[in-house]
Amino acid sequence: VNNLYIEAGCDIAHEYYLALLVDRDTKSVLIMASTEGGMDIEEAAEHTPELIHKVVVDANVGLLGFQKRDLGMALGLSGASLKSFGKMLSSMYTMFCAEDCAMVEINPLVRTGADEMVALTRRFPLMKMRSSVTRTGTIFVIFPKKKILKFVPRKPACPT
Repeated sequence: VNNLYIEAGCDIAHEYYLALLVDRDTKSVLIMASTEGGMDIEEAAEHTPELIHKVVVDANVGLLGFQKRDLGMALGLSGASLKSFGKMLSSMYTMFCAEDCAMVEINPLVRTGADEMVALTRRFPLMKMRSSVTRTGTIFVIFPKKKILKFVPRKPACPT
């Protein structure tokens, strides 16, 4: 074992799946979310595709408020959890664009008993979006208060 990650205990009310991906066909960012977090998303897609919600983000406009709200409501979120989800999604989208990511995934994203959204497990394959070159040496750490720290900084780039 090279690394050991310890997460504080969490009062989990519900688990969700959330990912930002590059949609090469439409040359845009695809956001996928599901109420079926904590499990294999491919299995959920095969057996219950109606539970996977998708939003295509126009790179010329960016992620809009109504898209965050509509996606959160499709997951059954409201009140504080909907607001928390919107802030987290904005942060993820900003990082996705700035760091030229190919994919950012949270599984599970949880709603706590206090109605907060917390990313328990995150995955950031570090590949440049616009090329096939793998970038190494960059580490992202997300803390429970949705603060993102980046080590080995580089000049931000926005996807096109």
